[in-house]
Amino acid sequence: MLNNKDIYQDLVRPPNKFLHPDDENAVIPQHKITKKIDFRSEALPLSGFATVGNRRKYNLTEQMSLKNEFGGNANFFENTEVSKMIEEMHKRSKEVMKVIKNNEQNDK
Repeated sequence: MLNNKDIYQDLVRPPNKFLHPDDENAVIPQHKITKKIDFRSEALPLSGFATVGNRRKYNLTEQMSLKNEFGGNANFFENTEVSKMIEEMHKRSKEVMKVIKNNEQNDK
């Protein structure tokens, strides 16, 4: 049982101004435009490197152990083009995360 009879006034929408132009309480309907997050693989910069058990950055001890384990491969750490490409992908992924955080803050 409701004690307050006016509680439903907040739940009822006012009439549409386009449908009821003569009504004094009518308002023009407004809506908030939300930008959708694109989780498709071609939209995410590091999605090509996503595998089970892999992550984006390694700490120094992990890098040294990988270099010791795969030290026979000369192009593992010395290839500058690959390292530049990886750095660019990290920068783009940081930008994507900033956009996601900004969208979350705007939604609140």
